[in-house]
Amino acid sequence: MDARMSRRAFLPALFLFLWSVTAADATDTVVVGGAGADLETFRILAKAFQQDHPSGQIKVLPSIGSRGGVRGAATGRVDIGLVARPLTDKETSLGLTAIHYANTALVFATTPGHPVKDVDTAMLLAIYRGEKLGHKLKPILRPKTDSDTVLLQQIMPELSPAMALAYDRKGVPVGMTDQSTVDMLESTENTITTSTLALIMSERRPVQILSLNGVMPSRESIRDGSYPLVKKLFMVHDGALNDTERDFLEFVRSDRGRHILENTGHVAVRSQRS
Repeated sequence: MDARMSRRAFLPALFLFLWSVTAADATDTVVVGGAGADLETFRILAKAFQQDHPSGQIKVLPSIGSRGGVRGAATGRVDIGLVARPLTDKETSLGLTAIHYANTALVFATTPGHPVKDVDTAMLLAIYRGEKLGHKLKPILRPKTDSDTVLLQQIMPELSPAMALAYDRKGVPVGMTDQSTVDMLESTENTITTSTLALIMSERRPVQILSLNGVMPSRESIRDGSYPLVKKLFMVHDGALNDTERDFLEFVRSDRGRHILENTGHVAVRSQRS
């Protein structure tokens, strides 16, 4: 299935799924949804939260993307949206509260045991151009408007022309969600794609994380600024919080919540007002 067909099939399904979350769900439980990068982390956070708040039910949806998380929070279909990028100007105008709770690394990954352990700019240019090299790596792309793609082209703009060639080249796969992209990576030899340190660690994905220009993505290299590809992660809500929603937001930013974040590939951001 080519990228255009995949996108046409995916977007209607995304919004159908989002609108299938009923008003009863939103009333009886705290519904969390959005970017796929942190879904498993929030399932871990929800389980820990419910140990101390047994009446506080947290429902984490399958991936609906950052845009879905924003739209869900704005329409009330999602109580807490997960967004793997800063809000756009248009999204800011919706009046949502955005809480920057953590950072994680955008990483390049390949299948376990692949001889390539590090990628540099020159190698990435060759991979996206489709040049035949000894390592035989071929790219799995993310959608052009996905936060992975946007961040990569912002931080490494020299890759943009080569990536444009890859999008135009027939047969280059496009992973529509964070999870499906890593699924494709795991099942296809000699492929390389972007993902997040948080997803790979929280979901315990058996993939090989690559260093970039000699720097390994880690909590330490995020903190000291030596690793350049850093994703900012946000929780968004409409401001009308009930007690359970407020308690869960505070839990995510508590010492226990920060410990969970640190153990799943994040650098936690100190508490902000919700």
